[in-house]
Amino acid sequence: MQTPLYTGHVNGRPLRYFRADDGGLPRHAFLDLLDAAALPEDAKLMFLRMVRNGQWKDDTQVVPTPTGPVVTAPHFMAQGFIGVLGELGMNNDLIDRAYTEGLTSACDALMGDLPPQARFEAIISMGRKHLGVDQ
Repeated sequence: MQTPLYTGHVNGRPLRYFRADDGGLPRHAFLDLLDAAALPEDAKLMFLRMVRNGQWKDDTQVVPTPTGPVVTAPHFMAQGFIGVLGELGMNNDLIDRAYTEGLTSACDALMGDLPPQARFEAIISMGRKHLGVDQ
């Protein structure tokens, strides 16, 4: 059972961040991000099917939480999704900024009271694990 590391807000909607099993950058609740984008239901369903059944299906995880199962996805999937919103003509700047601020706060929750140099090393390590460099 996992509880979120941090819950931010994007477009006034909650976006939960979770610990990554590999020690990489925190994962996000993908459906939270979809909801924050305020897409029509059919578009949300299409994106969810893409991430759960397409080429990135192995990158998503369903984790049990106190409120029920949550589909989590890695940082690169949030970046890709937010980028697609821009390609579709939506103004994605506020979504991108709010997502990134939430990710930063989730990383802060992971690092706790580490001194500055250790925080820098920890975030570099998380990024390298996220990219598959330290596996």
